[in-house]
Amino acid sequence: MKKVQGSLYFTLILMTWIPLVGFAVVILGFAAGTLKTGMEEEVEEALRNLGVSIMETYETAYPGDYCVDEEGHVLKGSFTLHEDYSLIDHIKEETGVEVSLLYGNTRMLTTIRNSDNERIGGTVVSDVVAEHVLGQGEEFFSKELSIYEEKYYGYYLPLVNSDGSVAGMLFVGKQQKEVNGKVDHLIDQIIIIGFIVLILAAFFSICFTRSIVTSINTMMEFLRKIASGDLSVKQDEKLLARNDEIGEMGRLALTVQRSLRQLIEKDGLTDLYNRRSGERRLRELEKKVKESAGTFSVALGDIDFFKKFNDDYGHECGDVVLKKVAECFQRHLEECDGYAVRWGGEEFLLVFAGLDEKQAFSKTETILAGIQKMKVTYGEKEVSVTMTFGVAEYRKDETIERLVKRADDSLYKGKAHGRNQVIGGL
Repeated sequence: MKKVQGSLYFTLILMTWIPLVGFAVVILGFAAGTLKTGMEEEVEEALRNLGVSIMETYETAYPGDYCVDEEGHVLKGSFTLHEDYSLIDHIKEETGVEVSLLYGNTRMLTTIRNSDNERIGGTVVSDVVAEHVLGQGEEFFSKELSIYEEKYYGYYLPLVNSDGSVAGMLFVGKQQKEVNGKVDHLIDQIIIIGFIVLILAAFFSICFTRSIVTSINTMMEFLRKIASGDLSVKQDEKLLARNDEIGEMGRLALTVQRSLRQLIEKDGLTDLYNRRSGERRLRELEKKVKESAGTFSVALGDIDFFKKFNDDYGHECGDVVLKKVAECFQRHLEECDGYAVRWGGEEFLLVFAGLDEKQAFSKTETILAGIQKMKVTYGEKEVSVTMTFGVAEYRKDETIERLVKRADDSLYKGKAHGRNQVIGGL
């Protein structure tokens, strides 16, 4: 049983966690990829906008075309740009973006420095960049640009003179480690949030699984006790209160219990307790009384001249009489903590919990009066019924068998002295 329960518990956990973890991994991977792509697109757009702004600033401050003089200095119109780093250094200071002005494929002005903190002017771009920007006059964005072993996101814009020729290019770039650092920070936050959500989901999954398994175990224990013969076991109220399939199973198990009790404990004809279940309930009552200061009494009754009903009218008439007598018992015993047992044939045992002999005697006389007034109709005939009872109160030093024997002795005394009466005191 424990192996089955453990298997069910861990199976449900795995069925919940594996998809949950898999889903979290997929979402995290998708989020990281989307975030990186989105960040790269944002960097590309930001670098291009900055580059366009720088070019417009140069056009406004230094009207004219780009060219070089005899000394190799870059000119913009009539203005010499050689070693004029004020604009690009200001941009680097404000934005953290590296800026280079290239004539042809060679850096003439740049904010990029080497390990000795020297500007890397005079360096050239790759052939791929030169082909796109200088050869085709296109803007070019690179995600894998390497300058002095540093990875950059770089954007190149062609410097076009008034005649449409491409004189050089403007480079704006951001170190990848800065951008990736922000991406990694955001991914770390996503991972932390995802981990917290995963932990919460796992916690609720465990609680939910435990609730299911606990309910199933409770129902299994209920059924196990029923299978062992304990039909008095109570079903757990929390299980019955569940508004799901498990709760429905619990209610069905309770219905099965009631049906079994009806089949096993009750007499099929009269719907009273049969002798076997009646004796068991008597012993339970005896145990309860022995542990307390209470008491109980019994009345053993027999239908007078019952054989005459069967002989004169048939067994079906006798069955009708038995049913009517049982109904009378149940009506009167509902008013007190008692029950009736079909002891055998036309003999019945009435049990009065909490009543002494005097009280039980009075109650039995009331029941007998009800039976005397009862008219049993069978076919076109109406028959009267009487009974004789013997009453006895339980004594804590005697057995159940002895108690019933004393009630039986009183019953036979009543039979011998005219029937249709209640006898006690033996």
